[in-house]
Order: sequence, then structure tokens, then C-alpha cells
Amino acid sequence: MMRKTVLFVPILNEKFVARVHERGADAVVLDLEDAIAPESKTLARSVLRETADRLLQRRVEVWVRVNNTTELLGDDLVAAVCPSITGIMVPKVEGALELATISSEVNHLEAKSRIPKDTISLCATLETPAGILAASSIAAVPRLRALALGGEDLAAALGISPRHAALRGPGQIVIMAAAAHNLESWGVIGSIANHTNMNRFAREVRLSRALGVTTIICIHPKQVGVVDLIYRSSSEELDWATDVVRAYESAKIRGIGSIALHGQMIDEPVYLRAKRMLEN
Repeated sequence: MMRKTVLFVPILNEKFVARVHERGADAVVLDLEDAIAPESKTLARSVLRETADRLLQRRVEVWVRVNNTTELLGDDLVAAVCPSITGIMVPKVEGALELATISSEVNHLEAKSRIPKDTISLCATLETPAGILAASSIAAVPRLRALALGGEDLAAALGISPRHAALRGPGQIVIMAAAAHNLESWGVIGSIANHTNMNRFAREVRLSRALGVTTIICIHPKQVGVVDLIYRSSSEELDWATDVVRAYESAKIRGIGSIALHGQMIDEPVYLRAKRMLEN
């Protein structure tokens, strides 16, 4: 089942960490990057494993966003590769070789920690023009579970406002690259920083979902509930999907490749869409 929401949590904010298991997000990202001041990076790294262990005991899926800089990345990876971590989110990825090198280092750290190979997944965040243009090759790197659009940083790099209309093109590139390699696509095609105007946030989430974003990144707990409502299939949609799956699978047994149902032609693509709706 694909994640619908991932919630960012500053790892040194104990108030947020203590209640994150109550927020309903499908996964939590403990942030070592933007949410942590330079002078606090070492402290944040030192409490990572204990925090992740505690959250895992509360049945929280834990990811870690590392710092993708020469000075910090190595130490961040050493701290992040541990049994209680599901994946590592790598920001500002600009090329496949860069990500493959990080994947190789994770492989080495898994072996050193006696963690089964390929246990730790990666999510690559594309938030520069170079990263967007390299999306297809980045998406092909093994170990990758998701591609994420970093709309705020991309907008800053382009000198534009992070509005849906401006980010739609780059967002579609990320979505297509992710889908081509059977990855989740994370983010919001708009402003992730918007946690006060819920109407605007909801509008951008609806547009993001319509374009194929599988997983919305949230930076505030109240955003999680908004996303859940938007991504939840209605009873009418579920009834339609159930009818389609049942009728099409029955037709396939009889050697029929397409059928008419409720005034609509049902073939393999429609069937697969209905099946995904029921699985999610």
C-alpha cells in the first residue's frame, strides 16, 4: 500500500516527537537538515537512533532527511543506517551517479551493522533545475523507493513563487519519472510551507493528486487530516471499482479483453486503475 502522507518532524523538538504517533501520518521524516541549526547538527545526530527506536515501538514508520553536503553527509548516513529506520531522504539530488554513490555507502553501512542488504530505502528530492532535468536517470538508481519534488527550493532557484501553476511542469516530470520506475512520487505541486491557509493547501493537494502525486509531504499535523480526506475514495468510487474489478476478472476468465459496464468501456487500464483504488 502506498503512503498517502509523510510528516516532517524536527528531531530536537521533543514536544512534536512525543506526539507524532498520534498524528495519523503513514510515515514520519525525522529532519536533520533545514529544521536543525548548524550548531545543533551533532546533537541531532546523537539522538537519532534512540528517537527512531522509540517511534518504531509506537508503530511509526521512520525516515530520516540527511544533509547532502560534503561536510555532513557521511556522519548523517552512519547515524541513519540502523534497524529502526525505513528509509533515508536525500535532498538536492542532481544526478544518478551522486545518488548511486550514496546508495553504495548505505550498502556498506548495512553490512557493517549486520543489517540485511537493501533494507534501507532511499527517497531522492529534486529541488534544483539540474535535478529536475536528470529525473529519469535518477529514478533508475536501485534502492530508490520514491522521488520527491522540492517545490520551495526549486522556486527559489528559478526566482519564482511556489504556486501550482509555476511548478506544474517540473512536478509532472518528477511524477512521470517516478511512475516509469514504479516509485512513489512525494511532495506538493505548490507550497509545502503553507500550514495556515488550509483552503489553499487543500486546493493544491487536490491538483497534485489529480496529476498523479502519490504521497503528500506535510510539515504540520493539521495538514495530515486534510490530505486524508482528499485522498480517501468515496463510497461511490469504491462501489464503482469493486464492480469493475469483479466484472473484468470474470470477463478475462472467459477470454474477453474488454467489456461494457455502466455505460463505460472497461479494458486493462481501467481495470488496473480500479484495482489500485481498492488496494489503497
